[in-house]
Amino acid sequence: MNIIINGSHYTNPNPLLIDGRAAEGGEGYILELNQNNLAKIYKPAERNNIRRKKVLALCGAYRPNIAEFGQESYAFPQFPAYVDTTDYDNIAGFSMPYFRGCRHIEDVEFNLDDGRFPPDPTGSPFFTDASAVQLVYKIFELVEHLHKARIILADINPKNILYNPQQKCPVIVDLDSAQVDLHPATAMSVANLDPILERQSKAAGGKIYFSTSSDIFGIACVVFRFFMGVSPFKMVLSPPMRAEELRPKGVSIIRHFVEGDAFLRSLGHAYVPHPVNVKIAKRLESLKQTDKLLFDFFYRTFAQNGRKSLLYALPEADPRHPSNIFYIDPGIRKDFMARKAARAARIAQQRPISPIALTAVKEVSSVIYAHPDPEELSMFLATFGLNTATMFS
Repeated sequence: MNIIINGSHYTNPNPLLIDGRAAEGGEGYILELNQNNLAKIYKPAERNNIRRKKVLALCGAYRPNIAEFGQESYAFPQFPAYVDTTDYDNIAGFSMPYFRGCRHIEDVEFNLDDGRFPPDPTGSPFFTDASAVQLVYKIFELVEHLHKARIILADINPKNILYNPQQKCPVIVDLDSAQVDLHPATAMSVANLDPILERQSKAAGGKIYFSTSSDIFGIACVVFRFFMGVSPFKMVLSPPMRAEELRPKGVSIIRHFVEGDAFLRSLGHAYVPHPVNVKIAKRLESLKQTDKLLFDFFYRTFAQNGRKSLLYALPEADPRHPSNIFYIDPGIRKDFMARKAARAARIAQQRPISPIALTAVKEVSSVIYAHPDPEELSMFLATFGLNTATMFS
């Protein structure tokens, strides 16, 4: 296979290996081009106009995307990949940055049998419970940034989120499958599909319209499994039911942990004190003790149909709260409460303004009052090298 990317030819490049296994999905293969770049090549049956148009759109937006999101945690498509000739019909995929040394998040998830996270090359666990929780928050931060840019992941599964052990941060891949503006999602993971979305899809004749809410549910499923070592819908019942049957019914292990047996009996099932259930319950207690906000988020999502991001549970003073995302995106990382206190101090220092008599309006109407720019505006302008004096001169 002769692959042409940005004028360079690659003949039969090797598949990317992760833990000795070829990295591939249902729609394509991941190939290693060089030390810094990979290519995703769609299977012939998946090469259609929807994908071609989307590849061109995403590659065209590569520079604006990395300017806005950075290059550490997102694998945005960079250049279209052609097979044999550079005709439109021969667009077969794209190139993207190579995040070397990363692991699928499912490969570093908690091992319920061992009672710990798997060991890194030094023999120590990849995570403590506290550091695992911090990774979960970071994943939600990455997703929140995408949502602000009208990018819906849609296809959420453990293979689309990597862990970079060198940088100790998550990486989101397979962004070509996302729902971006008018370009529809081109892949979907049923195991983590929002049951609310499923019901809406049936009412709409089978059409699926992904949203930020469905992303929150899917990410919640992935990170629950990462921390717990099992699906949120893993539970031994009598009569038995599979996880894929429990998910649409809103039956989750955390719901039983909080509410007890009553809701299960109403569905004709009984909780079984099986060793697996006992281990999961013990792990849930650890989660509750480690981070109550995260525990409550999982309960709201899987038991009460909550679909708000975990970040909204944080205090507004926390810079990760979505109300502060304006200050985070351009690199302005100033404490929310400090800004609020500074503004209150400025207001307190202002002298009261005497009312202007009607007879004085004529005399003061031509006076120009100069007010200092708000501190946030000054920081924003400085961040992007803007100068109002030259802009408006």
